[in-house]
Amino acid sequence: MRNKAYRRHQVAKKKQRAKQKIAERWNWTPPDPKDEPSPKEVGILAKTPHSCSNYCCGNPRHHFGGDDKLTMQERRQNEKDQFND
Repeated sequence: MRNKAYRRHQVAKKKQRAKQKIAERWNWTPPDPKDEPSPKEVGILAKTPHSCSNYCCGNPRHHFGGDDKLTMQERRQNEKDQFND
């Protein structure tokens, strides 16, 4: 089992990588050294690296209509209810 120091080290690595990603995002202009990303922005990117939720990578229940808005469990229950009626 890993200790707390190891977990802190992993978080620090994630935050360092998040800073690099933020700097790479603006690759067409050289970054200004005083334009450091805020700690909040770095923390959010480190904790949730994939912030996109468009129709390609988001939850299909939110983007498509019809039966896709129901979970598999809800669809099965509806089928059972229709069969029992």
